Amino acid sequence: MHLELLNNLKRQSEVLESMIQAFKGLERAVVAKDTQLVSKYGANIEELSFEISRLEDEKEVILKKLGFDTVKDYIEHSDKPLTYEVALKLAEIVEKINELSIVMQSIRNMFEFQMQYVNFLNTLLKGIESPTYAPPVKNSNNRYYIPSERTLYDRNF
Repeated sequence: MHLELLNNLKRQSEVLESMIQAFKGLERAVVAKDTQLVSKYGANIEELSFEISRLEDEKEVILKKLGFDTVKDYIEHSDKPLTYEVALKLAEIVEKINELSIVMQSIRNMFEFQMQYVNFLNTLLKGIESPTYAPPVKNSNNRYYIPSERTLYDRNF
C-alpha cells in the first residue's frame, strides 16, 4: 500500500509535467494564432486535468486505507522506509504546481494585454470608451448606441 502511494505521487508528477508542456504549447499556439493547435492543446489540458483529478481521488483512497487523512500526516507519522521518498516526491509535485501556475499566469497576462490593446484601439478610433463586447441598444431616437458609451471628445467640429 505504501508503494502504491509513492507510485501515485510519481504518476501525478508525470502528469503535471505533461500539463506544463501542454500549457507552454498552448502559449506558443496563441502567439502564433494557430487555432488548430490551440484546440489541440486545450483538449490535451482537459484530459490531463481529468487524469490529475482521478489520481487525487485514488490517492485519498490509498491514504484512508493506510489510516491517514493527508500526505502530510503520512510523512509526519509513518515510520516506513518509503516515507522519505514520498516526502521528496511531494516536494517535486509542489515545485511542478508552482511552475504550472507561472506558465498559466503568463498566458493570462497575454490575454489581458490583448484586451487592453483592443480597448485602447477602440477608444482611439471611435473616440469613446466602451466595453468591447457590449451589445448595442436602441434609444428613443431610434439610434443604436452602446449603453456605457462616453464621448471623450467632440467629433462635431
